[in-house]
Amino acid sequence: MQPISIHDQNSDDVKLVTLDDDQDGEVLTLPSPPNAVARDLLVTQFQMDHWLRPWVRRERLGLSPSLASVLYLIRDEATPTLRSLAERLDVTPTAITSITDRLETLGYVRRVRTSMDRRRTQLEITPAGREISLRIEESFVEEIQAILGAWDEDRLLTIQESARTLSAFLRELNAIDARRAS
Repeated sequence: MQPISIHDQNSDDVKLVTLDDDQDGEVLTLPSPPNAVARDLLVTQFQMDHWLRPWVRRERLGLSPSLASVLYLIRDEATPTLRSLAERLDVTPTAITSITDRLETLGYVRRVRTSMDRRRTQLEITPAGREISLRIEESFVEEIQAILGAWDEDRLLTIQESARTLSAFLRELNAIDARRAS
């Protein structure tokens, strides 16, 4: 008998149902089509942003989410420059300069001219910047641990695998964007 395709409106999955003569069926769930996955990724990004912004404010760490993100990137990158940060964040050099100016005013980063090319400026995180960045990271981890503490092992493994998969996907997207830019 021919399979019947049923679209699951709750999940965007497609279910194939095969019925034999006595009406017993087998259901095969196929993954969402790429456009549904893209929509899910967009919604996930909005939901993370919607959760993250009030969390940063609630923690009273003195930084907006954008300042905290840039500070984290500066801490994480070996020799960041204004240009490399702007490219990584896909923002204009003017925007990253403005954010860096605020971080410098707060005493969290400093600009350092390279000895090889005096026109090139690298960014260095200060001890105060490293401390606030680590506090933000620790606070974030504690918040997430408090939520995940009630989850069973299977659910934790699922979210961990999903996070790793999403991270790998985002690295792939960034690599594609970098190739397009060059």
